[in-house]
Amino acid sequence: MNAMTQTQTQITPAFCEGIQYFAEAWPGFEGQAAQPAVSAGTGAIADPADPVAAYQTLLMADALRYLTLQVCGSKASGHPGGFASSAEAYASLVMLGHTNIVTEVGHHAPGFYSAMFLDTSLEEMGIRTVSDMMARFREKHGLLGHLSGAIPGLLAPSARASTSPWPAPCCIRASCSPSPSATAAWASPTC
Repeated sequence: MNAMTQTQTQITPAFCEGIQYFAEAWPGFEGQAAQPAVSAGTGAIADPADPVAAYQTLLMADALRYLTLQVCGSKASGHPGGFASSAEAYASLVMLGHTNIVTEVGHHAPGFYSAMFLDTSLEEMGIRTVSDMMARFREKHGLLGHLSGAIPGLLAPSARASTSPWPAPCCIRASCSPSPSATAAWASPTC
């Protein structure tokens, strides 16, 4: 990974503002990421066995993992491991078109916010760049540290049985299909 250079700053999409390190493009990027695997009409990949769909699912998982780590690092707070270790599973569900995904309310919060950033759901809160997301993470009127409460249209906390020692899961809604251009851009040298 490399720190961002002046040239990268000039050609990087606006939403990438704040990314601290860029990797080299993955082998096969030009061919495998030339067109979105997610159909705009269906919000899902057409064929799970398609190598392009698999490649772009891995790009999304890598983007989720990197963003989760960076947002936690921005406040030196949070638990990236739980979500980061399941990034491929989450990316696969979203790429297959699933929109209601159950998650854990505490340690998965940074990953949940990263996923909602990638699908542009946080734009309604004024979070349009990675810098915006880092600034609003773990802030009272931003992205709380735990998924407590509700984010209208995105997060619906479920009640926990009073006899259960475990926190209740939350059902999150991936509000739309992943932004194919945003997901593919994460692996390029420019973003």
